[in-house]
Amino acid sequence: MRQELQYLLDNDIKDKGEYQLTNALENMKNKGTVFMPGQVTEWLDCGNKDATVYTNQRYLEYLKDRARNLTDGSAEIVNSVIVQPVYIGKNVKIGNAVVGPHVSVGNNSIITSSVINNAIIQRIPT
Repeated sequence: MRQELQYLLDNDIKDKGEYQLTNALENMKNKGTVFMPGQVTEWLDCGNKDATVYTNQRYLEYLKDRARNLTDGSAEIVNSVIVQPVYIGKNVKIGNAVVGPHVSVGNNSIITSSVINNAIIQRIPT
């Protein structure tokens, strides 16, 4: 899939001004890739703010049930409580805070003196 998507990008192959996933899938099919259907147990949406936060919550629960460590080793957490499930990205600094449950914190974010739950935090690059 990655190779086919890269091919579309490298050759600027667009349909209606957009790169199409279906073009990559069609190329894979034409090269003999056999696709097997998967089972969808829950349909999650990211079409608006509330749906995105809910999808984040469900995905963190999914990952928690699979015993994955969701905190990057570079994160600095001082005098804080992390209530799982929480995703904490690279170079995050958390101080004097309660974070979680159901919070995703993007790379390079800084959280101080806060109580945050059911949220997605991203630092906007300057």
